[in-house]
Amino acid sequence: MHIANKLNACVLSSDKALRDCAENKEIEYHGMIWIFDRLVETSGLTPKEAAGKLKQLVAINRVFQNNQ
Repeated sequence: MHIANKLNACVLSSDKALRDCAENKEIEYHGMIWIFDRLVETSGLTPKEAAGKLKQLVAINRVFQNNQ
């Protein structure tokens, strides 16, 4: 967050506490779903590929398993 603030950049994190802090400091923030959306929008992934990768992420990441 410190670096994002210094560089006037956005925070990429799915950590709620970090995103809440960024919001309080009026720093743009996005989570993993946003990254998948951007990859689909820019043709980096097809919607089907993005859905498959998201399922993989949920399967291996405890943060996502606890927040389904």
